[in-house]
Amino acid sequence: MSPGSGRRRSRLLPMMCAPTDAFAVFPFRYRDARTGKWVKARYMATREEIASRYGEWEITGPGEVRTPRTGYFNPGRREGE
Repeated sequence: MSPGSGRRRSRLLPMMCAPTDAFAVFPFRYRDARTGKWVKARYMATREEIASRYGEWEITGPGEVRTPRTGYFNPGRREGE
C-alpha cells in the first residue's frame, strides 16, 4: 500500500487468520496463596499457562482438544454459501 492511500491495513489481520496447530486445555484447581485453600478454576487452560500462573496446581479432569477457527463470524451467511 502506498502512503496516503486512505486505507489502513490491520497489523492483527495476518495473526487472526493464520491457522495454527490444535492444542489441549484442561480443567484444573490451584491453591490460593492468601487462604491456602484449593480453588477450582473457572476456565480451562493449557499446562504451560497453568504452570506459569500458579505455584501449586493439579489437573482435575480430561483434556479437551481445540482447533483455532479462521475467518470471521457472519450471522447473515447461510450454510453452503
